[in-house]
Amino acid sequence: DVFIAAVILNPFLKLSPFRGLSSIFSQMAINDLISRLWARFYPTIPEPVAELHGDLKNYLGNTQNFQNTEANLNRLKAISKSEVCNTIIY
Repeated sequence: DVFIAAVILNPFLKLSPFRGLSSIFSQMAINDLISRLWARFYPTIPEPVAELHGDLKNYLGNTQNFQNTEANLNRLKAISKSEVCNTIIY
């Protein structure tokens, strides 16, 4: 569960490695995965179900607080490419 969540929560990857497995990685299945991890990591803290699952839906859909994620990632990619090029030149 942890490794799958790590891929899904990586903003550069999200669900792209699991494209052909949409029936396995439905929104409900991902919510269940995150709920299991919450219970494992925070056994004494009640899961904030509505907030957590709402944020996850917005994250995966690039909406609300996450609407600029793709633009920011593209900016980071461009910066890292230019830094690599500058390093190679010098």
